[in-house]
Amino acid sequence: MFERYTEKARRVIFFARYEASQVGSPYIETEHLLLGLLREDKALARRLLHSGGSVESIRKKIHEYPTVGEKIPTSVDLPLSNECKRVLAYAAEEAERLGHKYIGSEHLLLGLLREKASLAAQLLNEEGVVLERARENIGEWQRPRLGLGWLQSKFGISGKGGKDPNVVEIHGQSLDFGYVQAQVRVLSKFAWRKREW
Repeated sequence: MFERYTEKARRVIFFARYEASQVGSPYIETEHLLLGLLREDKALARRLLHSGGSVESIRKKIHEYPTVGEKIPTSVDLPLSNECKRVLAYAAEEAERLGHKYIGSEHLLLGLLREKASLAAQLLNEEGVVLERARENIGEWQRPRLGLGWLQSKFGISGKGGKDPNVVEIHGQSLDFGYVQAQVRVLSKFAWRKREW
């Protein structure tokens, strides 16, 4: 079931199971998945929540809910709740939408946000994390960084007279750097062969 999951995403689920067992929950719920995510992927949490106080605030709110029962040994295999199953399905859809062949912790976060009625989504929304903005941020972080230096070294492109760093000159033609970046991204998908004319 978890073949496409990255090691980090698998650890998120492992920690979610641990969190559920600590409160005696018979199921892994979305809030446990959120706790696992905050525990495993601190870089993602920092980027989205912008402060450690928000992470601690979320932890505190989740731990304020009454425990379900006695602690369950971690060796017991806990099933996923229906909400959590939908979150995993949403995560797979988000990975597909972004064109990724893997499912990572960032996709799990997007899946949590898509399950709007869940406690995890409500807590994230209270902290200002909304689905649309999270999608944009994650898409931006995943995009390869193609800077002017890379273009200059790869294709021998030079800035125009050193005046405007946002304009490049290619074969005597001045082009906007953003346009060139976009074209490189699109054209890098194709195989190119040098031909003698």
